Amino acid sequence: MVKMIRDRRPGLRLFEDPPL
Repeated sequence: MVKMIRDRRPGLRLFEDPPL
């Protein structure tokens, strides 16, 4: 799910697999 959001908005890279 998170990967889909990251694909749509590259700006939200903070939501990568490992939560920062």
